[in-house]
Amino acid sequence: MPKAKPRTTKPAAPKAAAQIIWYIAVYIRLSRDDGNEESESVVNQKKILTEYLEKQFSGQYVLADFYIDDGLSGTDDTRASFMRVIADIEDGKVNCVVCKTLSRAFRNYADQGYYLESYFPQKHVRFISTGDPKIDTYTNPEAITGLEVPITGLMNDRFAAKTSSDVRRTFDHKRRNGEFIGAFPA
Repeated sequence: MPKAKPRTTKPAAPKAAAQIIWYIAVYIRLSRDDGNEESESVVNQKKILTEYLEKQFSGQYVLADFYIDDGLSGTDDTRASFMRVIADIEDGKVNCVVCKTLSRAFRNYADQGYYLESYFPQKHVRFISTGDPKIDTYTNPEAITGLEVPITGLMNDRFAAKTSSDVRRTFDHKRRNGEFIGAFPA
């Protein structure tokens, strides 16, 4: 009986990683409305973020929508468009959030920590901030656990609290002196 030749099999070629398609929510916020239908800052943020997506974003993407909270503080997460971003994440319509800076998305340190360290990772959502500190939780997931992001968040939180306190103190002073504190004197 002839001896059987040992078979050599080629290892299976590695399968190409599935290309992720990013469904992007571009989040824009401005805390003070400038009286225009769409604030200058909102227009500028839109331009900056659109240019970022066109020239610097790595990967295939679909722009889900622009989510704009114009004239709202970032000190809580109950802003209408921010809540719409969260609803779209829950519905599977968004898996990437892009904003200009951390302070545009979060002025509350606790909210920043919750979303960046817990919620977004649990939902497999990529978060990108194009300003300082630059953050991309997909290409550099360790960025949020370093010192720069938490310190920036704490500074943003304290800046908002100090500004609020200063404004209240100014209004209290004007009230005590009988000065007008409305938007436009009658």
